[in-house]
Amino acid sequence: MRKLLCTSALMLAIIFPAIAGQEGVEANVTGTPTVGGLFPHFGLGAGSNVTAPENERMIAKTYLQYRDGNFVPVDSITYQYSNGRGSLPNPDDINNDEHILFDLSTTYVFNASVAGYENSKQRVQYFSNNKVSELVYKKWHDLSSSWKNAERYIYTYDNSGKMHSSLLQLWYGTLWTNDMNSVLNYDNNNNIVQMNSPTYTIDFVYDQNNNLVLIEDKVLSQGGGWTNNERKRYKYNGTEVSEYVLEKWVNGSWVNISKWEYAHDAQFNVILATEYTWSVGGWLQTIQEENVYDPDGNLLKSIEKTWNAATGTFVNNKMEERVYNNSDLPIMVTTWSWDGQNWMHSSNDIQVRYYYEIYFPASVNAITTLADIKVFPVPATDIINVALQVDKPLDVAVSLTDVTGKLVYTEEVRYTGGYTHAIPVRHLGTGNYALHISGQGVNIGRTVAVSH
Repeated sequence: MRKLLCTSALMLAIIFPAIAGQEGVEANVTGTPTVGGLFPHFGLGAGSNVTAPENERMIAKTYLQYRDGNFVPVDSITYQYSNGRGSLPNPDDINNDEHILFDLSTTYVFNASVAGYENSKQRVQYFSNNKVSELVYKKWHDLSSSWKNAERYIYTYDNSGKMHSSLLQLWYGTLWTNDMNSVLNYDNNNNIVQMNSPTYTIDFVYDQNNNLVLIEDKVLSQGGGWTNNERKRYKYNGTEVSEYVLEKWVNGSWVNISKWEYAHDAQFNVILATEYTWSVGGWLQTIQEENVYDPDGNLLKSIEKTWNAATGTFVNNKMEERVYNNSDLPIMVTTWSWDGQNWMHSSNDIQVRYYYEIYFPASVNAITTLADIKVFPVPATDIINVALQVDKPLDVAVSLTDVTGKLVYTEEVRYTGGYTHAIPVRHLGTGNYALHISGQGVNIGRTVAVSH
């Protein structure tokens, strides 16, 4: 069963618009690295690790936009993992990938003039005890044809595994320079009750059922004192959020800004969400969203309607449709626009495609019998050689995927001794490809380059 914006934890994704951007996180078209506009892995910091069930994990997603009668590529993101690690999209925040436990994620931007993808951004994550200890953002530098550091987050955890702090550092010249340190405090129920930094402080209040009912943040004013900024209030129907109100501090008092009301079905899925804005002492309806689910609770269709004051009704505006694979994982999200009579595609519509692979979870010890993998030449023109030294015969699946996640080569291979397997690449276009070798107790990924 999949729920949409039904828990207090998920509400964190929409509660910090005023703080967003203060820590300079590099966003991209397809993915949004931040949660709550504070820092990546904030959602993970208070909770447990995120792993992929059923040996399936996301390895790429592509973003397309409708232009001149077709969906054309805009950008693409690939994910590489190690040590049997894997992650999947969050169905409640499908375009946010900050929880993905990748080792390396690369964003490519489509260049229509050469009909190919080019390097844009990169994220590298380092782990300690299966928790992210460091996250580094890099940008592609055309002049040097290399990746350059931009910023990084360093995380610390307490003895129980809860995130304690997040330190943002910016890269200047040849050094990392401290920019912002955020510290989390918890109550006896492991709820975050306060977050502090040199420029903002946020308080969290819960009811007797540990439901989040109030968030209030303050920012450091130019005069040096703390000033109220925003306040968010939540009401519940049981354990599900039924109402969310946003207030801002204006001229010495709290002023209503927006309100959302949620209705759920018997499976606790949000089937109707209505947004209001505050005007002249009352709430005015502005947007309504109707959601349709399949029997497994997967969101199939979401229709956004806008309020027409002249007719006193909601009218169609946008529609989002989702398609899933047999594992109930999203493989395509497409938007439509209403032209007054029919659903059609316009220049504002997008399509996001998701790609997965089967993998074999393995501990670090499971691959210690393997020598370092050797992949050559770099770049390759005709053949990529993949050499692997093994202690005993090993059956593996060898595959190549392009930057869109499309599988361009796969073969079952038996490695014995120091066998070298040759992959033909003459027919492939110039660019980077993801090489995967997977088998029982083996999970290896490398990025390879083809140039003609």
